[in-house]
Amino acid sequence: MNKNIEENVFLSEKVYDEILKKLESIPWLKEYAEQLPAEFIMKILQLYGAKYEIKQLNDSIVRFRLRGTDFEYYFAEPLVGIRVIVGNMNGIEALNTSFDSLDIQLRCSVIHYCVKGRCEIMTRDGMYAFMQPGVLCVESQKHKNKNFNFYGEDYIGVEIAFDLDRIGEDTVFLLKQLGLDVEKMIERNAANADYYIGTVSEKLKLSEENVMQLMKSESTDRISLLIGLADIWDKIRTGHVKTNETQFYLTKGQRKIVKEIYESIMADPSKDVTVDGLSKKYKLSSVSLNKYFGIMYGSTVHKFIQEYRMEKAAELLTTSDRSVAEIALMVGYENQGKFGNVFKRKYGMTPLEYRRLKH
Repeated sequence: MNKNIEENVFLSEKVYDEILKKLESIPWLKEYAEQLPAEFIMKILQLYGAKYEIKQLNDSIVRFRLRGTDFEYYFAEPLVGIRVIVGNMNGIEALNTSFDSLDIQLRCSVIHYCVKGRCEIMTRDGMYAFMQPGVLCVESQKHKNKNFNFYGEDYIGVEIAFDLDRIGEDTVFLLKQLGLDVEKMIERNAANADYYIGTVSEKLKLSEENVMQLMKSESTDRISLLIGLADIWDKIRTGHVKTNETQFYLTKGQRKIVKEIYESIMADPSKDVTVDGLSKKYKLSSVSLNKYFGIMYGSTVHKFIQEYRMEKAAELLTTSDRSVAEIALMVGYENQGKFGNVFKRKYGMTPLEYRRLKH
């Protein structure tokens, strides 16, 4: 193993132990941190650096931030058994690693909401649900494990979890007064009835944004946060999520095809990849192929290739001394004029103007 990597791993292990030590004064958050795979947290520390800040904003909200980055998480437990997380991460595709060390038996109803980026959640029936901005997913969990992956460079999301085994009778009564019926959650969890995904209404979007703002404020009290959560739950149960299964789900086989196409594009942007060629290779219609790719990456194959090529070209113009003609060939354009036109449409300037601006 490279010496720098060894030092980085050692440092992240040391910082991980230090974080758990600091969380001893916040038992509910320490318990949550210990449920996560240690290697997952250490991978975050290795990826972003080990300089962190833990700040208790008030008696129920804690902020975890990695200094010098946009990485920050807000955690809250307004009542025992109710957890709220607002997360902001960048460069997160590097975290897409499977961790098998975590498999905790539990009964939990969880609401996921995507604000920015794209996220994949593996469902209990082996399907893959794909979230994008404005999409909400409700699920009943019987096992707590690492069942999600991120796509793209940035992700912002909200997670609200109800641990049905930890919520006491007094809490059940209080929540019922606020419009949150935990007993019905327990019934639906037992029947595996809660799993759906859909696009939220404008009203529900505003409710989610309200909870995000509450989570970031030092003046937020428990009751305000609980009222915000009850408002979200009420809107979910009264038709503010528009479901369309074909819009969000892929089978394991469909996902595998899309991943192969994506990896081929990323490996060599100069490669001549066409939808017709891919359709013949995978024995799919171009409509189906673009649909599957769009569910996972939010774009048609052609548009994705063009966007990636232009981003790669911009990077090469900034970091290398290669000629524009060479860079055009490296990203799949034999015709330098056509390359220049496509580049200008995206960046509003020619490749040479872009290079001069960035240098």
